Formats: sequence, C-alpha cells, structure tokens
Amino acid sequence: MSDIEIKKVVQFHITEIKENVGNYLLLGGKGIMDGLAFDPCKFACYKILDADNTKITVKGYGSHHASILPSCNYDQEFKIISKKEFAKLPVY
Repeated sequence: MSDIEIKKVVQFHITEIKENVGNYLLLGGKGIMDGLAFDPCKFACYKILDADNTKITVKGYGSHHASILPSCNYDQEFKIISKKEFAKLPVY
C-alpha cells in the first residue's frame, strides 16, 4: 500500500456535495488558514443549502444569513460532516 493520501477537492467532487445537502461542509481553505489542519468545531462547519457547478450556498453555525462559495474557490480541500457527527462537535 502507498502512504500517499488522495485529497478531495471541491471542484472534482461537486456531485458528492450536491448529494449531501443538509449535512455540513468543512473547508480546507486557501492560503494562510487550513480548516482541515485542526480539530473541527461547529463554527468551522457550514451547512450545505444548495450546490451546483457555479456556486455552493452554505450557512455558518449561528449565522442568520446564507453565504455563497463561488466556483473560483472550488480549488480547496473539503470534508463532509454528517448531522450526527456535527451534533458531537464542540463549540469554540
């Protein structure tokens, strides 16, 4: 077996994100911050409201408004967090 880990990138897995509307998205980020490098918490996750090839509509924990992740930011890693996993995450 190889020790190489294949990283999932938004732009190549948009169908998987579409299938998980209602679950949560943890993004790796671009540049200085990497959301996948630390232990996840509720404030780092976004609820997936809608997804297509041009944008992903998400809502942050405790937020009153939805946000849009445009396709120009699809070149970052991600992880899907189920509702059950999200309920167990700490708030900090």
